[in-house]
Amino acid sequence: MSTSRRQWIQASMGLGLGTLMPTLAHAQSGRALVQILDTSGTQQETARDYSTGWSLAWAKGRQAGGLPVLRTLQTDGTERHLHELLSQVQADRSVVGLAGCAGETCAARVAQWLIKQNSDLPLIAPWLADDRYDTHPLLHPLFPSRTDQLRHALTTLQQQGLKRAAVVYAQPELHEWAKAALGSQLQLDGMALEHWAARPGEDVTQLAQRLPYPGVPFYVFLGDTLALARFTRVLAERHLERIVVTLADIDANLLQQVGYAKSVPLVLSQVVPNPQKAKLPVVQDYQTLLRNLFDEAPGAMSLAGYLAGRYATTLCQKAGAALDRRDLAA
Repeated sequence: MSTSRRQWIQASMGLGLGTLMPTLAHAQSGRALVQILDTSGTQQETARDYSTGWSLAWAKGRQAGGLPVLRTLQTDGTERHLHELLSQVQADRSVVGLAGCAGETCAARVAQWLIKQNSDLPLIAPWLADDRYDTHPLLHPLFPSRTDQLRHALTTLQQQGLKRAAVVYAQPELHEWAKAALGSQLQLDGMALEHWAARPGEDVTQLAQRLPYPGVPFYVFLGDTLALARFTRVLAERHLERIVVTLADIDANLLQQVGYAKSVPLVLSQVVPNPQKAKLPVVQDYQTLLRNLFDEAPGAMSLAGYLAGRYATTLCQKAGAALDRRDLAA
């Protein structure tokens, strides 16, 4: 179920299909979806961009009507504050579900809380690549999991004839996730794979200083955008000639803003079409709305939020005005 549900939802939704701006929230039935955003540290940019896409989708969906209000709640990144918010949301029966929670740490903690509390709140399209919660029947992820992304990246490198590569984990918890979620499945026949992980209390720059020379030519990097920027700077300083392949956690616009070592070749993998160049109608709708409502540059994270939001608006409109938690989950 954990794999098939993600694949089924991706196939069935199709590609043709803090605070929200007040003009985008439009009550039709007194019902509400709640989006919880983490505004702390490395999570805030992801949360902001993903939420931007959701607000665009709600603006699009308003034209057809029948949508609940989309409420946005912000957390400071602590579990205590998040649990307080979730308890309030759970008790409010006008809330029919959680939708688009971000960033990754926040979304994972939301999923953990819902499971532990045996909540009846469905969680729709969070920014969550960790597939350890996929068996929960009320969790509905849209995009490929980190497991699928990592396997795809390594398999692609192997198909190019590469015999050696390394996976770099910017945070210790990412390495723990890989060991728990993947185990021996991460090893590929005919490919020597190294694993380099930050130690508890160690910064990614210290990890980069420990990497061997000459070492392997390709790194698959697991970490956030700010960590990647720091990582590339150390590689450049050490004159380590590496090609770094990233997963969908990286925001290309933010990476340009914070600055990275441009002498380090990067392959930025994403789970959505190219937000600037794709000719799909849904991407062109996104570009137009983004330009008109926010005057921002297109980005993979906000496009992901738009696709997820379009999926959620379709669910709500199909369920009708009498939408409740059970209807939405079904």
